[in-house]
Amino acid sequence: MLRTKGTGIALTYTLICDFPEPEKLNRKEIVELVDIAPMNRDSGSLQGKRYIRGGRRRVRTVLFVSIMSAIQYHPKLKPM
Repeated sequence: MLRTKGTGIALTYTLICDFPEPEKLNRKEIVELVDIAPMNRDSGSLQGKRYIRGGRRRVRTVLFVSIMSAIQYHPKLKPM
């Protein structure tokens, strides 16, 4: 169980239940599966807006909320 202050049992259970296969994947595959890397809409010299869509929305949402909470308590993350 994750015991970092600011992350809680909701993150742990979400990762266990909704994302049970991380040990079988590498970093790039995990980012694509959860869809936390922004996709670009570029064509030639045109640079479109970056966006995130698809993937496992519940995992992405719980990660975001947990990270925002951890930023408040973790001394190394707080300045960021």
